[in-house]
Amino acid sequence: MTLRLGLLLLALMLLWPATANAQSCTLSAQSLAFGTIGTPTAQRDATADVTVTCTGSPGVVRVCLTIDAGTAPSTAINRVMRFGTNQLAYAISATSGGTTWGDTNLTGQEVPVTISGSSGNATARMYGRIAAAQNVVAGTYSSTLAVRGRIPSGGSPCTSGSSGTTLTAASFTANATLGGICSITAAPVNFGTVANLSSGLSASGALSVTCSNTMPYSIALNAGTTTGNTIAARKLALNGAGAGVVSYQLYQDSGRATLWGDGSSGATYPGTGSGTAQTIPVHAYVPNQATPGSGTYRDTVTATITY
Repeated sequence: MTLRLGLLLLALMLLWPATANAQSCTLSAQSLAFGTIGTPTAQRDATADVTVTCTGSPGVVRVCLTIDAGTAPSTAINRVMRFGTNQLAYAISATSGGTTWGDTNLTGQEVPVTISGSSGNATARMYGRIAAAQNVVAGTYSSTLAVRGRIPSGGSPCTSGSSGTTLTAASFTANATLGGICSITAAPVNFGTVANLSSGLSASGALSVTCSNTMPYSIALNAGTTTGNTIAARKLALNGAGAGVVSYQLYQDSGRATLWGDGSSGATYPGTGSGTAQTIPVHAYVPNQATPGSGTYRDTVTATITY
């Protein structure tokens, strides 16, 4: 009886170290969501967390984390999200604006996990950045990536070797929606100073339009602010509001074939964005007419861009 008990105690002593040292870890990762931004892009930052959960005997577990390149044609150094064949460049680092968090021992991150009791967890933050001034097509861009983990043998540093226990990878997505945007500014039309209106006067102004690459748009001009104006019969008013008027008109072409209006009267101007500023001329004409009293005649016309 005593001999059997001794053998049982010996068996327990031999088995205990193997059970006490067993530690295992799992990975999970949040999506890196940049939200909706305009194009051409302004710089946009986003963050997401990688969580490492470990179980086993109490102590500190060193976990080495790398992030792969993601959807082709990415590399870990030059990552891109895709919308069809279109690409949007971005970066992932372990600090805001830091060096790339890559897919090798030297570009990965080390995360210590403290097991207290029977489990513990730690997080590592990913810092994503979309660089400014990328002139790309509007759409929803994404890439699928994987966080890979390793518990190095003998507690060796993550930067030395690749031996140890490999953890099951955790997949996540990086995504951004690029919404189409447009802006418009106007340069005035000035007919100059004349003595009379016995002959027609031509002048031109310009609109500057910046719309997202490939974004279709249209530009409408209203009738103006002079009392009684219509798109078909625009007038300049003495000092902008006086009784005296001068008839004039706005056209999309120098030959004055296309009256520029709002679509219900006259035509809107159709265009497609390039991601850079486009200059669109406005052709103006004052036909010969009776000359009113001297003074400054003006009208204010509003240009509206729809996209």
